[in-house]
Amino acid sequence: MEIPKRLYPVQVYTATHVIEGEHQPVGSFMNAINEADNVCFAVNEATFTPLAAQTMLRPVSVPEVVVNKHDIQFICLLDDTLQGELNMLKRVERVIAYTSAFALRGDFHLGAEAQTRDMVDTFRGEFQPLTDVTIFPLIETRVNIVREQSMVIVNALAIQIYHPEVTS
Repeated sequence: MEIPKRLYPVQVYTATHVIEGEHQPVGSFMNAINEADNVCFAVNEATFTPLAAQTMLRPVSVPEVVVNKHDIQFICLLDDTLQGELNMLKRVERVIAYTSAFALRGDFHLGAEAQTRDMVDTFRGEFQPLTDVTIFPLIETRVNIVREQSMVIVNALAIQIYHPEVTS
């Protein structure tokens, strides 16, 4: 039996770079990225650009770049293919999550009994889908960031602070 391999157009955000290209996991995207023994996230036909507005470095294009998964803050998928493949939990909690370079406002998908304050501790896997997302850079960037995303995959370990969205 052959394991399916699909290409997913992605933008990978770290604290210092955005990497755009295609990711081809072995098997399902979420299982592959959450595989604890794998540290590498390969992006094919990649262009990586420093985020800092004042940097002298230019974008670099290469056939393949490998990103340490632990440095990934979140991944934007440039099409809705993955969202259609996932079976996400139905209960959502509107949360604002802060990483070192971004604030992400969106819907985390939680189990029926899950408490918002415990959500990061109860996630199965380091990477989790976040839907109906607005991205707020916390640093001045040299790249244009599409602020509204239907879904991103966030690295739960990159979240430094989070809280429910408060409406007043």
